[in-house]
Amino acid sequence: MDHQFEIVTDSTCDLPVEELAELGVEMVPLHVFVGDGCYLDQIEIKPKEFYAKMAAAEELPHSSQPSPSAFATAYAKLAETGAKQVLSIHISGALSGTVNSAALAARDSLVPVRVWDTKIATSTHGIFVKEACRMRDAGESLDDTLAHLEKLREQSSLVFVLDTLENIVKNGRCSRAKGLMSAVLNIKAVLHVTDEGALEPIAKGRGMQRAYQALAKIVEAKYGAGARLTAAFATSDNEEGCKECLEAIEKRGITVDLQGTYSAGPVISTHTGIGLVAFSCVPTEMLYRG
Repeated sequence: MDHQFEIVTDSTCDLPVEELAELGVEMVPLHVFVGDGCYLDQIEIKPKEFYAKMAAAEELPHSSQPSPSAFATAYAKLAETGAKQVLSIHISGALSGTVNSAALAARDSLVPVRVWDTKIATSTHGIFVKEACRMRDAGESLDDTLAHLEKLREQSSLVFVLDTLENIVKNGRCSRAKGLMSAVLNIKAVLHVTDEGALEPIAKGRGMQRAYQALAKIVEAKYGAGARLTAAFATSDNEEGCKECLEAIEKRGITVDLQGTYSAGPVISTHTGIGLVAFSCVPTEMLYRG
């Protein structure tokens, strides 16, 4: 390998397995439990199949982090193929124990491993993985890549609208959203990931359209009208909602360079339910230019 480092991530980045393979990223999947089955996220069960199983299940699905041995296997594979160092990029430690499993495995790895907590999830996590790949492929050092990612994280956002709060409240990921649960009033919550990597309600709207408008207002408040953002959407079976949300953002004078609209993986959808529209972004001017 000619790179200064190689990259490992986990399945909650919500980049398709095929895209991760093209990028040359080793992915360690989380586990998802739905119905009577346990599956490797994104490997043994794909998003569309999971949505159907979740809708048919009597109980809410749940998830679990990979074991340290799963990460040890990934690190060993890269060491055997000549990796000099490894950058291991993972979902917020406030939302999952995945980063802890990675850190435990890193201690005994045959190749030096730096574990980085994105303090975020899903498509923003994916933006960081892609950015790290660009720097790796350009020959940048691991230290410089991490320093850049830290700065990028400070200006990143993950803001999302949920059609239902049942999953995220009952799975214990955001107890503060419980007071917004009201099917009668058709209240839709807008949440974001805090600087500490936790989930927090930030706005609400009566119906999805007003929730998208509230989300757009939040994006404008952070970046300003006239901003140019590199972004991605993650959704659990609500592509039309992503289009409507994008229109609401662009109507506020914000230019969006869209990397893609991705299906939220089984683990992420376990906690968001069907109908998720998640907007991830960073200022385009902050991206690595070589």
